[in-house]
Amino acid sequence: MIVVAELYAGIRDEDEREKIDEFVGLFPIIPVTLEIAKSGGLYKRDFLKSHGVGLADYLLAAAAVIHESEFKTLNTRHYPILKDLKPPYVKIRKAQQRDQPVYPGGPLSATS
Repeated sequence: MIVVAELYAGIRDEDEREKIDEFVGLFPIIPVTLEIAKSGGLYKRDFLKSHGVGLADYLLAAAAVIHESEFKTLNTRHYPILKDLKPPYVKIRKAQQRDQPVYPGGPLSATS
């Protein structure tokens, strides 16, 4: 349910809402049970100082652990509870798409 709330919070227009309505219908919804709430609260207690993420992320982690669910996110550092969590894909910068080297400050040109 938390992911559903996050998706709807980001809706910009009616067309996007219709797409989100359809998308959400493709997945089972896991309600926040007492067990998930307790585990999420304990995760927040244990990891808040080191990771500083919101309660929603801890509840999502608790639901994934309790239900042994496959969990996908680009924010893997938010979920220290989920060992060996890998992002579903890696973002590629435009320079990399053109087979150019990418450096911390950006792609270097011949005149740099």
